[in-house]
Amino acid sequence: MALSSTKMAAASTSQLERAVLSTFKVFEIWDLNESEIFGILGCPIGKQIAEWRAGDLSSMTSSVVSRLRDVGEIFRLLQTQSVNSGQWLRQPQAHFANRSALDRMVSGYPGDLGTVRDYLKFHCGSKPATANRG
Repeated sequence: MALSSTKMAAASTSQLERAVLSTFKVFEIWDLNESEIFGILGCPIGKQIAEWRAGDLSSMTSSVVSRLRDVGEIFRLLQTQSVNSGQWLRQPQAHFANRSALDRMVSGYPGDLGTVRDYLKFHCGSKPATANRG
């Protein structure tokens, strides 16, 4: 039996609310400042972030949802390593032209979050999706 669109929307909203809460918890763990959070989320205005934290997700775009997913995956991958994730994010990495992963992540470009995620997947023993193509 298929769920009604209202029930699916409610389930989806609930999942998104949990993802938002989790992501902001990760930002706290990483000790990110407001400017870094804005960059990672694609430079939304401060009012939007306050709304999202309060549970009003009506202004959230699919790009931001994708960024939330990438942040969660980056956090999970770093948890498999014996490093302080907040410190690792700030250390210069040769792979990122001696810039930190955080520098890449806060650029505002969604592809940079994917670059950091794929780097971690590769170095944590799991190949990035693009490496499995033809």
